[in-house]
Amino acid sequence: MAHQVPWNNTIVEEFVKCAMLSEVEEYIIRSRAYGTTITAQAEYLHMSVDNVNKIIARLKKKYDLVAKDNQKLPPRKFSVQETYMDTH
Repeated sequence: MAHQVPWNNTIVEEFVKCAMLSEVEEYIIRSRAYGTTITAQAEYLHMSVDNVNKIIARLKKKYDLVAKDNQKLPPRKFSVQETYMDTH
C-alpha cells in the first residue's frame, strides 16, 4: 500500500476520518505511512505477520470504497506501470 498511494498526513487523516477504522486498523495505517515494517507492527500488536497482512488487505478495500466518493483521497494505483510512471 505504500507505493499505491502517496501517503502524507492529509491523506492519512482524511482516510481515518472517513473510513471509521478500528484502533488496530488506525495504528496499522498510521505506522505504515510512517514507515514501520509489517514485522514490527506484528510484534507491537502481538499478532502474526499473516494477521497484519489480512488487516492491510481489509484497509485496501476500505480505502477503495472511501476514495471513490472522496475528492481529497487519490485513487489507489493497481499496476506496476502506474507506480513506475510516478518515479521515472
